[in-house]
Amino acid sequence: MKTQLYKQGWEEAMDYAEYRGLIDDLLLANKTTGDKQSQSLVSFTQLNVQRMSRIDKTFQPTPGVLKRIKSVADQVSLLTLTDGWCGDAAQIVPVVEALTKATSIASRYLLRDENPAIMDQHLTQGGRSIPMVLILDKQSFHLLGCFGPRPSEPQEKAMTYKYMKAPKQPYSELTKELQLWYARDKQQAIQNELTEALLHSLQLER
Repeated sequence: MKTQLYKQGWEEAMDYAEYRGLIDDLLLANKTTGDKQSQSLVSFTQLNVQRMSRIDKTFQPTPGVLKRIKSVADQVSLLTLTDGWCGDAAQIVPVVEALTKATSIASRYLLRDENPAIMDQHLTQGGRSIPMVLILDKQSFHLLGCFGPRPSEPQEKAMTYKYMKAPKQPYSELTKELQLWYARDKQQAIQNELTEALLHSLQLER
């Protein structure tokens, strides 16, 4: 039963401090999260730690977003599939944490490769794209909805690239373009689209 799967995942998941601490500890051993290990993934993770720390320090949810989320805060919990090497997760996970902390929504984090049973319920075009924020009923752990792996505009860019016929730019150029988009947007689309996903999921449930 899927509800039991989400409940078990929740019980085994980390809070934000544990997630960040795990990434830091692995970096000390020149490693990162996930099944695959390489120097490039370690380098990405080091850069992502800087990104997360910057967002932790600077991001402030807008009053309008907080008001809307607080209206449903007692009904939901958020369980996020993520990994330290993922550039999109580095932009989105700190925003999830800031929003949930400011509104008293319970929030926990799971690593993608360690939780295939849950991850494979939420594939994007057949791929294990992250982060994926699962919106769960606070009491029953019933899945209400989800948000991810990116806001709509960068996701459209990524899907256009994926299905573009060759020749096309190296994937590294796409990732640079996406990170520039996040820098310009300053977390506005993330907080707005996550809020819409939260409210929409509860409307569907009713």
